[in-house]
Amino acid sequence: MSQINPLAVVMSVRDFPIAWYWIRKACKENNVDLLIVKNYPHHIAHQKSREFFLKHEEYTHMIIVNEDTIVTPSHLKLLLEDIKKYDYPVIGGYCFPVSKAYPKVNLTKKNMRKIWVVFANQYNFFDLENVITWNLDNPLEEFYFNGLTLTAIRRDIVEKIEFKPYKYVTDNSLGLWLRRGIMFDLRFSNELYDRGIKLMVDKRLLIMHFGNTRNLINLRGKKPYVKLIKANGEEILIEEGKEYK
Repeated sequence: MSQINPLAVVMSVRDFPIAWYWIRKACKENNVDLLIVKNYPHHIAHQKSREFFLKHEEYTHMIIVNEDTIVTPSHLKLLLEDIKKYDYPVIGGYCFPVSKAYPKVNLTKKNMRKIWVVFANQYNFFDLENVITWNLDNPLEEFYFNGLTLTAIRRDIVEKIEFKPYKYVTDNSLGLWLRRGIMFDLRFSNELYDRGIKLMVDKRLLIMHFGNTRNLINLRGKKPYVKLIKANGEEILIEEGKEYK
């Protein structure tokens, strides 16, 4: 695929200036539009992201950018080179650590389709020591799961997969009691498997993850909104909701 026009999407409930510095810089330097879906429960954020992308047919790929990682301009540049060169339906990176208490990368080749997942150790994630010794002569390799880390999804796949949660929970992790969908990355991997679509990972795209930062989330007193930041710096407010009480 020679001509691409990706849309980077961040679904955010956190406020980490260091992450936003690199996200904005990565998009600007690579001439990529950025959609920010801010302060929504994840199941709502996913639907708003998908609806916006599908409505705007000028975009060829939706790139999921994680708000709790460091994604540099070089990371995004390499991913863009991959989707131009290989045209796989889904290409992504991966991150380290999974959590502060679980020092592994979020990659597995284990088929998770018939397992009810509750604990991280069920994934059989790769150890960092395995990863740093990998041969990179053929950098793209098929994996079952990558946690939707810096993942480029081609338009035809976004049309097919609805980005639903693996399950719902009711808790106050977002600073107020509500029902929310979780583990979208696992359901995404399962649906790719069901449809016979490969999840390709560039083994060079290892990204720093902040670990478990749920204790730093609090939506109370904040407004949800959707904003588009064009590659030229123009900012467009798409919609804004009411302040959480």
